[in-house]
Amino acid sequence: RQVICSPPEAYHGKAKEGWAMCSCIVYITALIVYLFVWERVKKKGGPNLKIFRSIFTVMIVVVLGWFTSMAGFLVVRLTTNCVGKELYIVEDLLGIPVNISLCA
Repeated sequence: RQVICSPPEAYHGKAKEGWAMCSCIVYITALIVYLFVWERVKKKGGPNLKIFRSIFTVMIVVVLGWFTSMAGFLVVRLTTNCVGKELYIVEDLLGIPVNISLCA
């Protein structure tokens, strides 16, 4: 039996690739929004700058961790024929950046 412990695990085949593509788009959009807000906060300065810098740093680490994992998953799925146990191992290895980012 397959144990589903995260939302993407409910998807298989093309649906899982679609999930990964949508996730990458969301992560890129989040990065663009945070960069835009960072520029606005930086221009205004003040006490909010120090607080937002911390939030921005954590967000960058987390978003890049997730983006790296999803982009790597897409590359593996679209360029290799990994299935079964091989794919499971590759997906676990691609999850390492996410797990590292959660320490931030």
